[in-house]
Amino acid sequence: LSLEEAEHLRGTLHLLQNSSIFPAQCGLALRCIACKEGSDESLLDWHGPVLQSTELKHQLEVAEQVFRFLNSAEDFQAREVSVLLRSLQLTRMENRLPWWLDVRACRRRSHRPWQKCAVAKVFQKTDEFEDWGTKALLLRLRW
Repeated sequence: LSLEEAEHLRGTLHLLQNSSIFPAQCGLALRCIACKEGSDESLLDWHGPVLQSTELKHQLEVAEQVFRFLNSAEDFQAREVSVLLRSLQLTRMENRLPWWLDVRACRRRSHRPWQKCAVAKVFQKTDEFEDWGTKALLLRLRW
């Protein structure tokens, strides 16, 4: 979505507030993944019962992490990597890195070696279940 398109969409959202054209039970949200990088919230603007639908927080978190991955984000927290691995578990692991590197090559931002990024776990593990044995053992040792 370009900036101009987002401005038009946001203007339309505000026009809908005083209109009965849009069904009352439908919601529409405008989110910005770049805003998620600096804060905990990606929601910019909304119309209708969108805030109630965030009870489906898992779906929102999956969408945000997948979009961050598509945007060649490099900094993921452990929980975000876990969500991303769960989302990508049906994809072939050997195809993830070449695809991500091709997309990242189109970006004009500086590039760190992928091995030093938190997202590297997505290219080295098939799914999130590989670490469960280690995590369970560590939990037992703590208690």
